[in-house]
Amino acid sequence: MITAERVVEAITPVLDDMARLSERVRVVGTASSALRGIDLPVADVDILARDRNAVDELAAASGSRPATLVETPFGQQYLADHQLAGVPVQFSTVESRNTGRERVAECVGETPWRYFSVAEVAGRSVPVVASELASDLMRGRRTVGGRSPPICSSPASIPSYSVGP
Repeated sequence: MITAERVVEAITPVLDDMARLSERVRVVGTASSALRGIDLPVADVDILARDRNAVDELAAASGSRPATLVETPFGQQYLADHQLAGVPVQFSTVESRNTGRERVAECVGETPWRYFSVAEVAGRSVPVVASELASDLMRGRRTVGGRSPPICSSPASIPSYSVGP
């Protein structure tokens, strides 16, 4: 299991780029939960980008392979896979063609750009989006770590992590 400290270690090399792109990137999924102090199993770090250019910039900053277009249940993703500090990290867009109920997800449409909180990581503000029960259920994930993932968290419970000098 990847701990919150390992998530921080993994994103530290791209924190300056994430700060520069803060209006166009969000940490999502269980890594977001870990950064907000919620104890869930984390398998990777997912960094959502609003546009393909932001994916390309993060991929270049991290030394990642170039992004490719892949099909998902929610539509297309422009996706770059990488390992940072030994942790799988994905930079991606979610480009949904779905409407209505099928658009219920923390990474689809305007949701991650309107509903997010900020975690302090190594002295920088990192936008994070709460894991959403509805999107996990749509993907067939009945539980995460033996319990349902949280839909939201109190900003007061967000810990601050410091890494490096």
